[in-house]
Parts: sequence; C-alpha cells; structure tokens
Amino acid sequence: MAQQAMRAIRVSGYGGPEQLKLERIERPQPQAGEVLLRVYAAGVNPIDWKIRQGLLKEFMPMTFPYTPGIEVAGVVEEIGLGVTTFGIGQAVFGQTTQGGYAEYVVAPAHALALKPQTLSFAEAATIPVGATTAWRALFEYGGLTPEQRVLIGGQLAESGCSQSNWQNGKGHR
Repeated sequence: MAQQAMRAIRVSGYGGPEQLKLERIERPQPQAGEVLLRVYAAGVNPIDWKIRQGLLKEFMPMTFPYTPGIEVAGVVEEIGLGVTTFGIGQAVFGQTTQGGYAEYVVAPAHALALKPQTLSFAEAATIPVGATTAWRALFEYGGLTPEQRVLIGGQLAESGCSQSNWQNGKGHR
C-alpha cells in the first residue's frame, strides 16, 4: 500500500522562525499501542522555539529535518495493534514526540485522553504540557498524600489551575 502524503511544518536547522517551512511529507502509520490523529489544533510552547534555536542542543540534540510540536488535539483516524481505549472518530487531546505541527501525527495511546465536549480543539491543545507539569510537581516529585495540605499560588496559570483541581479531586485540601 502506497504511503499517503500530508503537510507539516518542518525545521531543517537551528535558527529563528525563518527555519519553519511548510513541506509535504509521508503520513505516519500507527504502530502497536499508537493512535493516528488528524490534527485539528497544536499547542505552541516555549520549548518549541528553544529547541529550534538550538538553546537545548547540548542535552537535547535534534536530527534534521524534524516536525516541532508536543501538544495536539484532533480526531482518531486509525488505531494501532492493541489499542482498545479509543475508537476511530473520537475527539482526543494529549502529547506526542512525533511533531504536532502537521495534518496527522501518531501518539502513544497512553499519552492521550478524550477531549471534553465543553472544550474546543484549540483549548484542548493548550492543556497537556501544563497539566503534566502540575501532576509531576504534586504527585511524582512532591509526593503529595491525602493527609497533606497544599497552597497553590498563581492559579491563573495552567499548571496552577491543574494542580488545584487535582489536589482537590484526590482528597487533599
């Protein structure tokens, strides 16, 4: 079966925004445990331009060309072997390491969640990085337990809002 083409923003070398180029590339195919999404929205984060400018190349070197973008929201187009959590046509959001600035992207099924109906695709695509940061700060690195209390400042920021919701939902005060 011949590969289908898609459009993606690609980066061919370290530098400024002039490095971002729209190109036609092969559409990825989901492997075992992966989901192929038709991307409706992609989040834009500071790490995207820091990687592109080469500010992180000492510990995160890139192989060129690459497609930037970590956060995505879209609709499930295909599912890989063993994926049972999602079906074709479902709206989802989450993270990918394959580059979200594209018409299609593959992501591990465990890195995705169903998109709430109350959120637009653009809104959902802004959540994953901040939410993951908040989760890790509270539970993985912070070791938060139900008997502990938490004071969260800066709830207008994405991480603060997520932290507040999660700590309340897990019985914390």
